[in-house]
Amino acid sequence: MLTDVIMPGMSGVELIERIRRIRPEVRSLYLTGYAEEQLAPHGVLDHGCHLLEKPVRVEVLAREVRRALDR
Repeated sequence: MLTDVIMPGMSGVELIERIRRIRPEVRSLYLTGYAEEQLAPHGVLDHGCHLLEKPVRVEVLAREVRRALDR
């Protein structure tokens, strides 16, 4: 699952938590355009999760999606 960390109505962290209640095997990648201190109020990211900073190049995104799927 690829999601932004900060979204209207629900954070990416909340979204992943809800999805994992139904599908615990789901792997996640987070995107953000914010600095780390701005992310703190939106929840703790998974230990070992990968946070991609926007803008992200297509080849970086493809590599990180592959890594997430291979875990």
